[in-house]
Amino acid sequence: MSRKRFFAVAALLCFLGQSAAGQSQGSSGGTVPANGPANINVNNNAATNINTGTSTANVTLGGASNAVILPGVPGFSALCLTAAGGTGIGNCAVGTWTPTVTTDGTAGTPAYTTQVGSWDNLGRFIRASFTIVLSGWTGTPTGNILIAGLPFTSANNANDNGGCTITKYTVTGLAASNVGITGFIPINSTQIQLFSGGNTGTTQITQAQAGSTATLIGVCQYHS
Repeated sequence: MSRKRFFAVAALLCFLGQSAAGQSQGSSGGTVPANGPANINVNNNAATNINTGTSTANVTLGGASNAVILPGVPGFSALCLTAAGGTGIGNCAVGTWTPTVTTDGTAGTPAYTTQVGSWDNLGRFIRASFTIVLSGWTGTPTGNILIAGLPFTSANNANDNGGCTITKYTVTGLAASNVGITGFIPINSTQIQLFSGGNTGTTQITQAQAGSTATLIGVCQYHS
């Protein structure tokens, strides 16, 4: 066990031990149920539930803030805070989505070998990853290629655009001078525009440049 993990576990055990003895901060004391998380009242307000298993932990401090730790303990995969009135970071969630390819012209009918995606939501912040492998694309598609089906609509705020890193790709029609592919998420949208990089700028990728058996793997960040 690494030193960092050792001290983290030791601190957690110490905290739970103090809770069991009724030594929590605040005036209400604390208890540890036999088969559940530690319940600690802070400043005579709502209970603080800390779960060291795999359930969600809900925390209320001073009746004004709300904290949620996602499943995944040990590790505490994410922490969200929401102040009174709904301000602050907000809710946490994770999930999956099904990315699709389309175009801004004639979409045609793409066929998939692989078509998977996952997402993390921390307040307004969205992180969405995807893997698309095409086995064919019939119907004479035209126009610029798009990845559609993002799990949340991007925020409708001027210039609050999102971006994607394309970590791996296979296409058939880009020029040899291409220096990479990036993704762009415009405001108020659930679609990703794809651009190829050049020496002086980027150009949106057409379906013909992507080809009918493209592979596109990437991760995006944007605001909802």
